[in-house]
Order: sequence, then structure tokens, then C-alpha cells
Amino acid sequence: KYYFADDYFYSFLKTIDSAILLAYHENEITSGSLCTYCNSIMQAHLNATSNRYLQASPLKLVLDAARKKGMEKKMSWLHLGGGRASTDDSLFQFKSRFSHEHFSFRMWKYIHNREAYRELLYAKYGETPPESSFFPLYRG
Repeated sequence: KYYFADDYFYSFLKTIDSAILLAYHENEITSGSLCTYCNSIMQAHLNATSNRYLQASPLKLVLDAARKKGMEKKMSWLHLGGGRASTDDSLFQFKSRFSHEHFSFRMWKYIHNREAYRELLYAKYGETPPESSFFPLYRG
């Protein structure tokens, strides 16, 4: 589940070269991806699939549409990102099935607004957040 206000997506689409790609079954959204375009790289920024449709894997269709859209925009790469924590997790294994090209990835773990971060931790854990190296902890 993603917890972003609608304004996040509207603002994102207005300010960043991006697109939202969706798969439907009848009139219901089954899966989607928010993709960005920069320097010949198309990045799948957020992907999601409705729990009701996980077995059907509609994200495969969305990513194929992303590939086609990227080709139309003359992108050289469609970057799907990594997994949740390691190369052994199911998310990374799913993404690895699309290509054998793998790249090193580093994440900058920086808290820009410490007060907002503390509020998010408090909202999730109360007074005592767990000891963990997971980042950001409020998403753990």
C-alpha cells in the first residue's frame, strides 16, 4: 500500500517529466506505475498492484506499456529499481525476470526534516520506535 495524498501525484506530474500507466479489468484499476524520464532513463518510481489481482500479475502488462512508451520517447533504459532489502527478496526476483542487466545501487539515507521524520515515527510507533537499520524507519 502507498500512502500518498492525491496532491503528491498531481504535483509530481506537473513538475517532473513523468507519466502514470494503469492496467484495468473492466472499470477497476488492477495495477499501475508512476514513471519518470531523465537523461534517456525511464525510471519506474512507484509500482503497485491491487491485492485482488496479484495472482494475474497485471504489473507485467503495465511494465510492457512502460517499455513501449519509453521507446516512443527515445529512452535508452527502463530502470525498475531493486528489491526491498536484498537480492534475495521476492520484489527483486520479480524485477530480475525482465532483464539480466543488473547495476550496483546505493541509497543516500538523509533526513531533511527531522521534525517531520519524528512525527512519522511517533504516528507509527508511539514513544518507543524499534532499534533498526531499516530506512526510513516509519516505512518498516
